[in-house]
Amino acid sequence: MKEIKGPTEAEVRAREFIRDRHPRVRQILFRRAHRKGDVWLVDGEVWFKRAYFFTARRSFRLQMSSKTGKLTSYEEARER
Repeated sequence: MKEIKGPTEAEVRAREFIRDRHPRVRQILFRRAHRKGDVWLVDGEVWFKRAYFFTARRSFRLQMSSKTGKLTSYEEARER
């Protein structure tokens, strides 16, 4: 993996990871992506398809190394 230089690259890597992890993703919304030291922090929401008209929403927080681009932490929580 390559170095992550900006927030757009961090969002692209986060989108790839989430789509690989969850095949039924309908939409990914990013709240913020910022750098803190050598780590990129990305926060947002994921919308999943459930049945015909139903969707579920979860928030996520993702951390990845800015130098290597590897994922260091991923947390997901159900929205209420």
